[in-house]
Amino acid sequence: MLASGPAFAAEVPGLTLEWSAPPDCPSGQQVEAAIARQLGGAKAEPPLTVTALVSVQNGTWQVELGNGQGGARTLTGQTCRAVASAAVVVVALMIDPLAVTEATPVIEEAAPPRPIFFGVWGGGDLSTLPKLSPGLAVHFGVALAAGFSLEIHAQGFLPQVTTQTPGATVTLFGGALGARRDFEAGPFFFAPLLAVEAGALRGRSFGVSDPALNHAFWLAGRAGVALGLRLGVVRVGLRAEAVVPITRPRFIAEGVGELYTPPFISGRGGVTLELHFPPRSEAATATEPPR
Repeated sequence: MLASGPAFAAEVPGLTLEWSAPPDCPSGQQVEAAIARQLGGAKAEPPLTVTALVSVQNGTWQVELGNGQGGARTLTGQTCRAVASAAVVVVALMIDPLAVTEATPVIEEAAPPRPIFFGVWGGGDLSTLPKLSPGLAVHFGVALAAGFSLEIHAQGFLPQVTTQTPGATVTLFGGALGARRDFEAGPFFFAPLLAVEAGALRGRSFGVSDPALNHAFWLAGRAGVALGLRLGVVRVGLRAEAVVPITRPRFIAEGVGELYTPPFISGRGGVTLELHFPPRSEAATATEPPR
């Protein structure tokens, strides 16, 4: 399978490089940057368009070069990087043989793509609201290095009513930014979690002569663990966290006093389902039939 695309912005003035290669080969931008280093600042005069098609035949890599004016050349090698390096030299020679400054072309490594994952959590909050409250959250994450990941959450909990009258109906919704560190043992995983969440507590008073609806800013820290089972790209498990409010909004009714204030600490727990997607190059390598 070939990943084709439009020509990249020129690293070499006057050169248009149309590069088509499998995903795990150097990209057109990497190749053109290497050509620019070979030329040491020289320009393509007159302007030059080069097409390059990389493929593998019977275990041998090849790149077919064309200059748009009927000229063509095929280069072969044992690896994609080898034929890409050869193409760098040939294209540089097309532009200006006297300007080549390096004997061996250097194609810099591209930054590795990051695996991503999506997840959904269903469970409950013990006491942030007046009673145990069912909730739902979705999250998106990006894997970093050494098992660390960043997560973004969106969440909401069903309204709960205080036991006293006059009282308030309170609900919580918002989002969070967190980090986790995954440890894996065979099909199992264990991940400590840290997050900061922000949102709004909404309280509607009742049992008073003039009921009112008010919103208050909510900010809290979270710490906990996730653990479960890996089934290919799917992860199923449990998630438990302690929630410590940084702000503790007070809902007060005039002439009555305090209707509700969240406690100093609460807890959450529930079931998670995640889909993990490997980088594109890894997926292509895993699914490519043997040659």
